[in-house]
Amino acid sequence: GTPDGVLLTSFSILLARYKGLLSSAVRGVAAIDRLTPEDQVLIVEGCTHHRQCDDIGTVKIPRGLKKHLGFDVRFETCSGASFPEDLTPYKAVIHCGGCMLSEREVLYRVKCAEDQQVPITNYGILLAYLQGILPRALEIFPDLRALIGLGAQTVRELGTLSKLLLPTLATAMASGGFVSTAGVWQVTTLMVCEALSGVVERVLLPLVYCYIAASAAGAMLEESRLDLLADGIKKLVTGSLTALVTAFTGYLAIAGVLTGSADRTAVRVTKLAVSGAIPVVGGVLSELTESVLAAAGTLRGTVGAVGVLAIGAVCLVPLLRLGLQFLLYKLAAFAAGLVGTKALGEYLDRLGGAFALVFAMTATCALILLVALLVAATVALS
Repeated sequence: GTPDGVLLTSFSILLARYKGLLSSAVRGVAAIDRLTPEDQVLIVEGCTHHRQCDDIGTVKIPRGLKKHLGFDVRFETCSGASFPEDLTPYKAVIHCGGCMLSEREVLYRVKCAEDQQVPITNYGILLAYLQGILPRALEIFPDLRALIGLGAQTVRELGTLSKLLLPTLATAMASGGFVSTAGVWQVTTLMVCEALSGVVERVLLPLVYCYIAASAAGAMLEESRLDLLADGIKKLVTGSLTALVTAFTGYLAIAGVLTGSADRTAVRVTKLAVSGAIPVVGGVLSELTESVLAAAGTLRGTVGAVGVLAIGAVCLVPLLRLGLQFLLYKLAAFAAGLVGTKALGEYLDRLGGAFALVFAMTATCALILLVALLVAATVALS
């Protein structure tokens, strides 16, 4: 077979994506397993080609469905410009790739089916489903993988950089020839930063992927109630992330490793910005604003404004990059929700929730790394 590292899809699936049918086709293919021997299925050809002896619409698909279901269902076919106005007699519509039809005509047919609550799919999606390779056939479309993957990559990079600070700080303290109580707190702080980043990367991030999988399955199989499982996973991730950030905030208050004073106006403005811009944990993260600004102000007297900006850029540039992607996704999802189906809008909202969780995790890791950098710089320069 095709090696795992090679992307695999079909002409019909690519056309479904190109003509705007993909999400409806993936959702509609789940109806196949609910068919009974008494049900009728409509097979639609967009052109009037000369049928061959092993024709895909009249031979291969009926044969594949019988093998999959274990029984025959009743089939009706139509081709070319003909398309029934009344689709209610059918339990499913299986459409060709639509290479000879305009995008407008394909979307019209999809809307007719969805308005009459008749599931619709297409040849490529159905055949991939019957062969058990549908998830792999859809991997070629990078949209969600690129968005979530960017957040996952950023979390891993921030975590790796945080890990590198611990030996650096230990070396700086050893060169000083002593270990003070303050130094112990600072080393402990870096260890806490590393541990929290590890929990986000190895525990919470995989749970987000579970949330996406449950949301996608719930959208395809509406009767499965998998959307309740997705909601439960989201609450677990949200509660865990909030608890971690709250605990870290409390620890920093007790340890007192970030000291100094900050302008009250700057603190209020920054708190407001952090609280409003970061989903899920923005309110909790904003409580660290005064400590971080105070430590940055103290450090500025040693390394200058350029040094402080360099430290901040290491943490904030990846976050800003992901934030821009998040904003673009929300705008695209809003536009798609206006013209798409209700089910599509709900699914996009759930994916937006997953992206919001990843963005919140990235913001948490960025702030943890910023704290670690400020602590390490303070020790190295003292």
